[in-house]
Amino acid sequence: MIGIGLQKSLYGAESVRAISLIPALIGLHRGFYYTNSNGWTTNLSYLTGESLTNKKVKVVSQVALGRHLENGEFKFVYIYNMNPVETLPNQNAVRNGLTRNDVFVVVHDTHWTETAKHANLVLPAPTFFEKEDIVISYSHRYVQKSQKVIEPLGESKSELWIASQLAKRLNLKQEWLHEDPWKTVEKASANAFENGNTSDEKGRNVKAENETEK
Repeated sequence: MIGIGLQKSLYGAESVRAISLIPALIGLHRGFYYTNSNGWTTNLSYLTGESLTNKKVKVVSQVALGRHLENGEFKFVYIYNMNPVETLPNQNAVRNGLTRNDVFVVVHDTHWTETAKHANLVLPAPTFFEKEDIVISYSHRYVQKSQKVIEPLGESKSELWIASQLAKRLNLKQEWLHEDPWKTVEKASANAFENGNTSDEKGRNVKAENETEK
């Protein structure tokens, strides 16, 4: 299994190409598993809502985010599921951008990270022990349901709950913004499985026909 990490380095693409030829060179009658999110048959654009709106969504590369922040292009920054102050390139620009007086920063996290220290408002998030989730792997062909072990501690709220509440407070009426999460998963993963369906996800793992296998 190759793909994650290996190709994200100098000459990474050439390394992947070389490794992919090894089975043929040594006469091994098998292929290799190349992890590639483009191989997923899950409708990600439905999950993100991108395919449900006519508004053009502005997407900014994480590599260039520091420069955009430092230039003051965003007046409101909402951060979840990542720690950009410690993980993104051009650290000085990222920190300078998040500390601008004309930028309001909200961080939704489980821990008091370096990014949280740059926030105007910090919202507590539940860990994976405290919420249900659907996990699509980069390293195998199975979709897994992550079970909730305990109820969320303290005042921690999930990303889905926060997004739903924002939509309600902003008085947004589009039905898809308020759709039941399991219904959304069902629609986005229709015909995505080799055997089984989303109802099986609630009780066990199902083999997906997503990733490309050679």
